[in-house]
Amino acid sequence: MKKILLPNGLNVSEVALGAMMFGSTTSKKESYEALDLYMDMGGNFIDTSNNYAHWAGTGDESETLLGEWLRERGCRDRVIIATKVGFDRHGKGAGLKKEQIEYWVDESLRKLGTDYIDLCLVHQPFGDYFGSYKALEDLYFEGKIKAIGISNFYDYKMVDIASFARVKPAVNQVELHPFHQRIESKEWHDRYDVQMQAWAPLGQARVN
Repeated sequence: MKKILLPNGLNVSEVALGAMMFGSTTSKKESYEALDLYMDMGGNFIDTSNNYAHWAGTGDESETLLGEWLRERGCRDRVIIATKVGFDRHGKGAGLKKEQIEYWVDESLRKLGTDYIDLCLVHQPFGDYFGSYKALEDLYFEGKIKAIGISNFYDYKMVDIASFARVKPAVNQVELHPFHQRIESKEWHDRYDVQMQAWAPLGQARVN
C-alpha cells in the first residue's frame, strides 16, 4: 500500500483504517478480521478517538479493543495509531483544559496499552482549542505524543494554529469526499504544509 510522508516524518498508509465502531456495533471478531486484513494489505495507519463510540456505549470501546488487538498480535512497532481528545465527553466540555487533556491522553495510553501515541488530534475547534493544543504540545515535548494534529478545523482556524503553534499540526482531519471536495481548503493546507486527511471518504454511504 502506498505511503505518505507527513510533515513531521511519520510514514503513513495512504488509506487509513477507521476504528470508530470497533468494539461497539462492530464485534470483536469482525474488528480483528478487519484489522488483520488491513495489515496484510500493507496498511499501518489506524484512526480512533477517546470517545468512540460514546453514542453506542461508553466511548472507551474502540481504544480498548485496539489495545487488546495490539497486545495479542504483538505489532505495536508496525502500527501508527492516531487518536483524538478535546471532544465533549460525559459532560466535561469541549476545548478541554490542560489537566483534562493530560488525563484523557493518559487514559488513551492506558487503554491502548502503549507508552506513546503516534498522532494525537484536537477533535473539535470549539472552546479553548488553543489551550487544548498547547497541552498536547507539552505532552509532545514530554515524549508521550510523537505528532500533533487537528480535526474538523475550519481553514482560518487551521491557519491560526499553524501560524502560532510551537509544533505545527501534521494533519487536519476533515470531511472530504467526491461530493465535498474542498478544493480551496486544499490550497490553504498546502500553503501551510498541513496534510488534509479525509473522514467519510466515501460520503458515509449517503449518496448511491
